[in-house]
Amino acid sequence: MIKISDSDDIDAVRFVLAARGKGEYLCIRDNKIICTDGRRIHRATLNMVTAEDGLYEVLKNSKKEVILDRIIDDSAYYAKDLIESRFHIEGKVVEIESQYIVGGLLSSLIVYFAGANGQVINPRYILDVCGVIENRPPCRVTVKLPTDTDAPILVKQHDITSIEALIMPVTVPEAIRKQFNKKEER
Repeated sequence: MIKISDSDDIDAVRFVLAARGKGEYLCIRDNKIICTDGRRIHRATLNMVTAEDGLYEVLKNSKKEVILDRIIDDSAYYAKDLIESRFHIEGKVVEIESQYIVGGLLSSLIVYFAGANGQVINPRYILDVCGVIENRPPCRVTVKLPTDTDAPILVKQHDITSIEALIMPVTVPEAIRKQFNKKEER
């Protein structure tokens, strides 16, 4: 059992849990915590506690304390190489300095960058990422936009928790896409 009371580590766990699929456990490998729901992967680093690799159940999740219980080893989770490969994408990197990560501007910038890249991203997923980042001490954030617009975007906070979110784009139904692309008839 792991008791976490450090605010940075609590933020890391709470961020990662936002991407946990139904019936899924939280995975810890090399002191990085990981969750995925199939449409996004959240990953962050634990700094004040050392955890054995494995799958964990969340027994308590509050603002002041998180308690995790190790269930089984991590071999039942997605392969480590598979997860790592998802975070290595080709594309353009946009750096957002700390002064722009306030008052909801970060989420607006991510929407803008994804749209300019020809992608549609679920706004709830963006808000999950920004809700944690915007409430932490200011730091630099990078957004990696893939050259393949069917690939996910990567949002990374550069601080002690190394928060990373890999978010798959939404596929817009063809009927809606045609309406949008249709030229105005006169």
